[in-house]
Amino acid sequence: MYARTLMTLVALVEIATGIVLLCVPAHVLALLLGVVPDTDAVLFVVCRVAAIAMLALGVASGLSRENAGTGLLAALLLYNVGVAVLLLAYAIGGHGGGLALWPAVVIHAVIALWLGALLAGARGNPARA
Repeated sequence: MYARTLMTLVALVEIATGIVLLCVPAHVLALLLGVVPDTDAVLFVVCRVAAIAMLALGVASGLSRENAGTGLLAALLLYNVGVAVLLLAYAIGGHGGGLALWPAVVIHAVIALWLGALLAGARGNPARA
């Protein structure tokens, strides 16, 4: 039950964010980091690669709602902890940030905690993962 809810939430958030980042990377960077990038083509390619990765995570999560294995849960935990730490470091490093920066930190941290709890529960009972 809890894994299904989490996988559905992750799928929706990652797919929606991935689509927006793929289509309008400058707007996402402005909302998240508080910067309006110039037209650096390399930056936009990197943003779009990240968007495709987010779409892949979202699709994998959506397709694994009924049976999310520990491998997927561990990969999502790594992703969410990494993103939360990276964005937190950016925020406290004096860079300011955009309107969506702190909500993104909190969302990724909460999802990471939820994933950690699911993985901890799965260690004792693999059927729960």
